[in-house]
Amino acid sequence: MKRLLVFLFVYGAFIGLVEAQLPSNSSILTGKQAFSLERRGSYLFLKWKAVSTPNSYWTVQANTNGMEFFTIGLVMGEDPGEQHAYRCKQSVATIDKRYRLVRIQQILNDIIIRTSGFKALRTK
Repeated sequence: MKRLLVFLFVYGAFIGLVEAQLPSNSSILTGKQAFSLERRGSYLFLKWKAVSTPNSYWTVQANTNGMEFFTIGLVMGEDPGEQHAYRCKQSVATIDKRYRLVRIQQILNDIIIRTSGFKALRTK
């Protein structure tokens, strides 16, 4: 029990430190939906809007079991044609057919600072 309390205290202090170091304009997924996911032909298209955070990037992740996610795409910067907009295009052929859900995460200095909700992934 004592070890658990020490762990929780250290973890809480770490999370507080990380949040304190985030810029005041940290990215948040905006709009009615966190992101859109659409299949056109043999490609999946993802789009989302967020306030940008310098030196951050986005990962597009999918999973098979609802718990363990795998990166299937990286987005390193905003869409040049639209402010605060991000896009990812992924070939369906390169995505494992067992994947069921997809999400987006924003990474800053190797720390996950934002995670979207899930969307159902249909590769068929």
